[in-house]
Amino acid sequence: MKRNKQRSNHQGSLTKQGAGKETEKKAIAQAGRRGILGLLKKGLGVAAAATGAAVLVQAESGTAHADSVGNFSSSVQGTPAVTAAGTNSALGIQASSDGGTALYATSNIPLSSSAITPTIYGVNNAHSPAIYGEGPVWGVWGANTAQPAGFTGTQAGVFGTSNAGSNGIGVYGDSTDGYGVQGSSYRGTGVYGSSASGTAVYGSSSQGDGVYGASTSGLGGFFYSQSSSGAYAYSAQSTGLIAVGTPNAASFYGNVYVSGSISKGGGSFLIDHPLDPVNKSLFHSFVESPDMKNIYDGVVQLDQNGEAAVTLPAWFSALNSDYRYQLTAIGAAAPGLHIAQEITNNQFKIAGGPAGIKVSWQVTGIRQDAWAKAYRIPVEENKSATQKGLYHHPELFGHPKEKGIAYQATPVTPKAPTFTKPTLPTKPR
Repeated sequence: MKRNKQRSNHQGSLTKQGAGKETEKKAIAQAGRRGILGLLKKGLGVAAAATGAAVLVQAESGTAHADSVGNFSSSVQGTPAVTAAGTNSALGIQASSDGGTALYATSNIPLSSSAITPTIYGVNNAHSPAIYGEGPVWGVWGANTAQPAGFTGTQAGVFGTSNAGSNGIGVYGDSTDGYGVQGSSYRGTGVYGSSASGTAVYGSSSQGDGVYGASTSGLGGFFYSQSSSGAYAYSAQSTGLIAVGTPNAASFYGNVYVSGSISKGGGSFLIDHPLDPVNKSLFHSFVESPDMKNIYDGVVQLDQNGEAAVTLPAWFSALNSDYRYQLTAIGAAAPGLHIAQEITNNQFKIAGGPAGIKVSWQVTGIRQDAWAKAYRIPVEENKSATQKGLYHHPELFGHPKEKGIAYQATPVTPKAPTFTKPTLPTKPR
């Protein structure tokens, strides 16, 4: 009775024009069965207004259609089949279902079209979401089902973009205890970030890991750049990069540049063995010293007076101080061989040997450049309060690795949420 009364109260306000009268009658009859009132302009429209929700379907020209089960359509370019507006904090559209799809939308734009035409498009001019989804399992789910024939563009299950400047976020994920954003792929890339001039992927955490990558058989993280640094690590108050691994914590293929000091347990070069490069490797240890010492050597031939002058590089005296000398006669004894003049103006003189013999010489100097003066390597120092009781190499003193100064506990792999691929929603009947 209420529906019939509502229909009779509003039929007088319906406008009927020309040849659309019969169509209008059908719209009124259908609208009455659904508790929706119809309005006609050049085509078929349906409009409803109520205390809570409101629905408007309108066609300025051409054809719009509302069938008996509540499906709305429009054939007018630029004219939506359904427009909803809510005022006084009312919802524009609210959809619910006790077992099926609450809201289902399709778009039949041909693949040849270059226009970006969303199936569902939301705009919000306030500080709230344009589209909001909430659910016990999936709040919002987007699926890209297949690569259509003839289509070569980028496909995405969910695509987000922002034009709001440096504070804009294309896609934002937030979680109180779990993952704000999780990416998963059966054969491709789980999460992919790309940027023309900014940061492609940015991770931040107040207490945990800003970015964590893990893999059971592949790379936990891979960084690549065509023209800049592949990876950049920085910390304001701690170590910028920590690497732990067995047998090697890090492997570098190419040159390595270090602007500061290197502290190590030992060092060597490692090359393919010159006599058996296929089956053997060759190591040589570094030459160590408690001083920042440079070593220079050479061979010089004495003149007819048993003397020789050795000229060193122009920067020698600026770089070095506290010189030490070694002389060895080659081919004959030279008991009187000596340094006749110490280094002056980057040159020293040898004398006291037989005429014409060769002399092997060696000179060392301690660095006195600006960097060496500012960062002189200490020979001995006490361990800091946090290091006392720990070891650089605990295993050599019969202690477990946990007693190591540089020990880093193996990061606990976060438990990935169980991923069950959702079933594609079916088109409502």
